[in-house]
Amino acid sequence: MVKTAVKKGREFKEMPVIDARNGKVMGNIKELKTYQGKYVAGFHIYNKYKEELYIPISQVESIGRDAVFIKSENMSEGNAITDNQLNDNIDYRGSWAVTTSGANIGIIDDVVVEESRGDIVGYELSDGYIKDVLWGRQIIPVTQVLQFGEDTVIVNDSFYNGEGRI
Repeated sequence: MVKTAVKKGREFKEMPVIDARNGKVMGNIKELKTYQGKYVAGFHIYNKYKEELYIPISQVESIGRDAVFIKSENMSEGNAITDNQLNDNIDYRGSWAVTTSGANIGIIDDVVVEESRGDIVGYELSDGYIKDVLWGRQIIPVTQVLQFGEDTVIVNDSFYNGEGRI
């Protein structure tokens, strides 16, 4: 069985974004943006001039352990799209995770991304500092998320055991 490499969203921060054609470092990742809660839409990067650019996932050639390579034929510092050109792009970090029966199970703290495809495979859940330290953080598989709201993420009841831990 082949184990897929996953990376938490915060692990992308400061990763270099490299032009695959010429090896030029285009900048470093500031944050990733998601689309419909299931996919990485792209990356906000800042270049050596501290200008913020947006690189859509369609321009990403590969995501590696230590760097992201972009397709160079259509991408340059001058033509990266800006964030205001995005639609339906919501950051779910900080949203309450609530089951269909109304149980609050914590706060979404991060996304878990499958490296090679850029698919979101789950959400890291924080249940408060003490519980996080004692029992660790839980991962909600994206398949268990039923709805993404503006303030909450609704999780399938069958995922939660009703005792305060998943």
